[in-house]
Amino acid sequence: MQTIEEERHSWLKLSLLLGYMFLYGLLNVIGGSGDVNLNMDNPQVLLMLKLVQAIAVVILFILPAMLIAIFWTKPRIHYLGITKKPLAGTLLLAGLGILAAMPLINWLSELNQQMQLPAALSGVENWMKTSEATLGKLTEAFTKGTSAGTLLLNLFVIAFMAALSEEIFFRGLLQKISIECFKNKHAGIWFAAIIFSAFHMQFYGFVPRMLMGAYLGYLFLW
Repeated sequence: MQTIEEERHSWLKLSLLLGYMFLYGLLNVIGGSGDVNLNMDNPQVLLMLKLVQAIAVVILFILPAMLIAIFWTKPRIHYLGITKKPLAGTLLLAGLGILAAMPLINWLSELNQQMQLPAALSGVENWMKTSEATLGKLTEAFTKGTSAGTLLLNLFVIAFMAALSEEIFFRGLLQKISIECFKNKHAGIWFAAIIFSAFHMQFYGFVPRMLMGAYLGYLFLW
């Protein structure tokens, strides 16, 4: 059981994390509204963007999570759950579970993309569509290329660094703090999953990403 002081610290941590993510999202929206023309067909530009992406996820996700864990929790770095070696069987079942979930996630994604907002929110809907289109172009540019070097770099930046950093931040930190605050594992997992999906600001994929976040949350808890 948490003491009153520990409970107060948990809510303070959660408030700090939510404020941090809101500020990041706000700056991202403001920054994304400007006209920045980059030649996505230039391999050097793409390489620079990928390196910036790899560095950014360390600064934005991994570093804050580690600082909070080390200086604001009793278990320190162990709080994030990254120091415990999983069993081979656990890794196998986790991987098979994600593969099995993909058809359902893809189907839900198609349904989510048909979402239409009321006419009064047409401005918001247009902004959402523009944001989705911009992110889609960036993803397409990032995944271009057929060489082995490009594939390895994409696997490192997109598949490894992005996934690792988000799991440390959202599952290792936000989810655990949410469970402490709500005193309920299910509430903490679903709250973190909702924030995880909203943080990506890709609203036409909100539902499947939220469900995947919840699945990963239960997997992490297990």
